Amino acid sequence: MYSASAETEQCIVVQNCGERCWAASISFIFGYHGHPTHQDRISAVTFGPGSVAACIPAGSSKTLVKVLDSDWRDDNGNLFHARISAAYDPANGVVSMDNSKVVAELAAGNPLLYCNTVHAMVQMGMQFIADPSGRVLRIDDVQVVDPWPNIGYRSLRPAERVPRPAGGEMTFLAAVTIS
Repeated sequence: MYSASAETEQCIVVQNCGERCWAASISFIFGYHGHPTHQDRISAVTFGPGSVAACIPAGSSKTLVKVLDSDWRDDNGNLFHARISAAYDPANGVVSMDNSKVVAELAAGNPLLYCNTVHAMVQMGMQFIADPSGRVLRIDDVQVVDPWPNIGYRSLRPAERVPRPAGGEMTFLAAVTIS
């Protein structure tokens, strides 16, 4: 079992408009890694200054990949590079993220960007049963930070834990390395 720690509370970013869960979640991940970057700036850099007022959704996982595989300047003026180290993105033929990689990332204290069919969140924990070799046999719970106002930490519903191609709602999962 891997879960979020109390110090992650200070990194929680609440989305400031109805369509900006993706930017709030990415802002959380950047801030968690010591690079606070406001969700409005993430949106403006991605779609242009008008996107802040227009409250534009990501639209596709290609947008998320573009944001997560880029150089950024944080709110303190520091340069950093975000890179996807593993991903589950079947819409674009990428399936380099399996349960063992999820466990390794969470064990290392790295949050993951998670998306279902309509919403982006940050995966912070997972309860599972593994065999002696460490292979995940069953996932009992997945904990996320939901950026929707007044939600915060919650467990994914069972359908949200199942990949879309297998009849569930999960459409994207990415591990992000910040340097």
